[in-house]
Amino acid sequence: MRRERSHRGFTLVEALVVISILIVLVGLLFPVIGRIQAEAHSTGCLSNLRQLHGGIDAFRSANASLLPNTDPIPVVTPGGPVGGLPWALRSYIPRDNPAWRCPGDFDPESYETGTSYLYLPGLYVLTPEVQFQLPPNALFMPPRQRKELEARVVTALYERAASNTIPVLLDTQERHKIGDRVPRNALYIDGSARIAAPPEPLEPETALD
Repeated sequence: MRRERSHRGFTLVEALVVISILIVLVGLLFPVIGRIQAEAHSTGCLSNLRQLHGGIDAFRSANASLLPNTDPIPVVTPGGPVGGLPWALRSYIPRDNPAWRCPGDFDPESYETGTSYLYLPGLYVLTPEVQFQLPPNALFMPPRQRKELEARVVTALYERAASNTIPVLLDTQERHKIGDRVPRNALYIDGSARIAAPPEPLEPETALD
């Protein structure tokens, strides 16, 4: 007589063991997946910054090599964001171009302003290092003429900075985790994009000479 082979399913204990193993594997893989995703976001961000440099370079080619003199970040209005670098470069890079948004940026404020990046020359133009180099009658100049003078000063300061250590564009927040650090990505005037180092102070020396 042939003995029939018995068929049985998993017991409860076996099922629990399998589930436990899967949970452990997921726990091990989750940090790895998170790192891979973070690296992909950072790579995409650096690619965006290099693309935006193309717009800045095109602007400078059409404007006597001067950096745009504009707000550090667009102003939020009921009709949408106004001003800032996206507005200044609108003839070269559309304001709705995905390059204006870091892939790792999920901040609602960035959706309102339309960009993930801070335009640092727009901040430096307000500093004493820049304003004290303008001629005494600058306050009485037409706005366009004054803005051009300010752009000349800021551009000269950037071009004189050692090894291009002052970012032109910078992540508005720390969103690219590397180990225990969460640095910001930055674009420099020479077109390089990399993790930002602490910026060196501007040197206010004869920018208008």
